[in-house]
Amino acid sequence: MIRARLSRFVFLGFAVLWAMVIASEIACACSVTTPCTIEGGSYLAATPKDWDGKTAMPIVIFLHGYDSSAQDVLANNELVQGLSERHALLIVPQGIKNQGGKTGWSFASRENRARDDIDFLDRVMKDAARRFPVDTAHSLVSGFSLGGSMVWYLACFGHTHFTAYAPIAGSFWVPEPEDCPSGPQNIRHIHGISDETMPMIGRVVGPPEHPSRQGMVMRGINTWQKVNGCAQVTPRLEALKGQICRIWPAQNCTSGRELVLCLHDEGHFYKGDWVAQSFDWMMGLNLR
Repeated sequence: MIRARLSRFVFLGFAVLWAMVIASEIACACSVTTPCTIEGGSYLAATPKDWDGKTAMPIVIFLHGYDSSAQDVLANNELVQGLSERHALLIVPQGIKNQGGKTGWSFASRENRARDDIDFLDRVMKDAARRFPVDTAHSLVSGFSLGGSMVWYLACFGHTHFTAYAPIAGSFWVPEPEDCPSGPQNIRHIHGISDETMPMIGRVVGPPEHPSRQGMVMRGINTWQKVNGCAQVTPRLEALKGQICRIWPAQNCTSGRELVLCLHDEGHFYKGDWVAQSFDWMMGLNLR
């Protein structure tokens, strides 16, 4: 009888261990080609090439532009390699299609909200932290064009706290918020002064019967100056690889949060290296 009980105990032990192994494999089964499926959508994940499978990683969530995809983002080798070299986990959510079949993001100033993307991105972060060991003290959200706009709204209205936000060539839309319920944030925005798709002064888009207007970048920056307690701060100027950056340092803002606006001479595009720059900036925030 003792031997039978011991055999049963050993069997149950192996069964529990096997179940844990299977659960772990299922949790991390998604990758750059296999979507991680969650309520309301999915995302792709790229781990660093030299990751040992257990060390906690800083996380970067990148939001693609209008009528683009997560696969398009991961085709940017400069972006993927740059973050891999920095030992960061790259998470790329998939936007949702509108009635015209174009992928994008839903936020407060956009009509036809097929999905609450503030809630969706909250679920993305929670799911990624469940599937992978994530260093939540170092988390960055970035995005391009309409994805950049979504980053502004996530910073302003989001439920999850991220270390920093780095939108590129996006902005608030009209009506622009005058305050942000989520409070002060570390923001680093990049924009081209020759951008005609999302010009810094904004423009009207969409059909005449249902037009939408992109907001003015400087109006959004002014809002973040106020929210961050930087309104009376004179920014420091810094040149960085073809960009001129205005920096409202964290130590000079009453909130202790930093605001950066980097401008370049070109149009509507982004470089993977810019995301790496913003990652390095985020990693250095707690050192200032």
